[in-house]
Amino acid sequence: MHRPLFAAFAVFLSTSAAVARVSVTTQHNDNLRTGANLNETLLTPANVNSGQFGKLYSVTLDGQVYAQPLYVPNVAIPDQGSRNVVYVATMNNSV
Repeated sequence: MHRPLFAAFAVFLSTSAAVARVSVTTQHNDNLRTGANLNETLLTPANVNSGQFGKLYSVTLDGQVYAQPLYVPNVAIPDQGSRNVVYVATMNNSV
């Protein structure tokens, strides 16, 4: 896969060393598919609102996404350091 194509599908988010991040590596957060993320400690109804929480940007993909995006914090990216990464699979079998 070409590097520009990879960059279109792997969304790199800025990291913060002071904030603990929880990986989402399977659909609905766990193998039982409960949807519960029992390790979440930062997001609450008080701070998830239109004033403090929202879309940062969007990325054009080559097809529709029906699978859950997977999130992995602190991935070592060559020549870029550590980044939080969202992996997305499209209907065209691109990741």
